[in-house]
Amino acid sequence: MGYDGWNDEFDNSDAREREAYWRRWNRWKWRPRDYLYLVMCVVAIIAISVGVRRCAGGRGAGMVLPADAREITRASDVSVGSTVLIEWNGSWYEGTVLVTGGDAIRVHYTGWSDSWDEDVPRARLRVR
Repeated sequence: MGYDGWNDEFDNSDAREREAYWRRWNRWKWRPRDYLYLVMCVVAIIAISVGVRRCAGGRGAGMVLPADAREITRASDVSVGSTVLIEWNGSWYEGTVLVTGGDAIRVHYTGWSDSWDEDVPRARLRVR
């Protein structure tokens, strides 16, 4: 017997064959671990999009200004190659002095490409 609008697999009225058909298509069921995998994937996507790499010293991570950091008052406080802390947009980043002299000091941000090198006024610099 055939049914209008239905697949040929429904032509047989045998219940066992219909059950086998549905078992083939509904084989995969959600188990508790599948929900866990889904949640882990969603959390990973959110973490990547928000930028969770905000731990001290890592690339893209501003750090809290250490208590032992002191302000640069004169040119002799820093020399080429010395490590400094640089304030940028309210966060502190580690960097290296490239050029000294004048009111600004040329610095390289540690872990960042050379395109981020900039001349920084002494007010934004600290040494440990």
